[in-house]
Amino acid sequence: GLAARELPALALGQLAADRKQAAGNGRARAGGDGRMSVPLTVVGIGTEGWAGLGAVAQAAIREATLIVGSERQLALLPETAAVRRPWPSPIDGLVEELVSGASGPACILASGDPMLHGIGATLARRVARERLTVHPHLSAFSLACARLGWAAADTELVSAVSMLADVVARLLQPGRRMVVYVAG
Repeated sequence: GLAARELPALALGQLAADRKQAAGNGRARAGGDGRMSVPLTVVGIGTEGWAGLGAVAQAAIREATLIVGSERQLALLPETAAVRRPWPSPIDGLVEELVSGASGPACILASGDPMLHGIGATLARRVARERLTVHPHLSAFSLACARLGWAAADTELVSAVSMLADVVARLLQPGRRMVVYVAG
């Protein structure tokens, strides 16, 4: 477990180097249950690309051997030695490959905050915490609230990615503040 003094460092991504060393510098390692567990690093990236990333997130990308992301996200990165793999549609097969460890260690790019309705949350539900390092960026939710001048605490986030439009329409009420995530 983590000591209480390590939690702020973990939240800021400062334990990434320690986790990488514990991961055998990217090589698969035996998990507590005997399974092989391969490290996965998720990096949230914004529209400003490389320039908007912190040093720890940039290092994770530079040191990666495999980078997974959308074509748009991959295009935001400088050249590295890593293999670049765009997300297929649907993404389920590649997610399964990452979860199983068949792809080896990977750096996965995500839009904004990967733990807020993102690939980070999807992977966190499927892999051991020790396998997953997340470097978040600003979420679309935070950016929308900032642009609208709405307090995030007073604004509801609705993901309509897998929801029918009439379900979202039923949520609309006068004075209700909502940011709605949609596909496409």
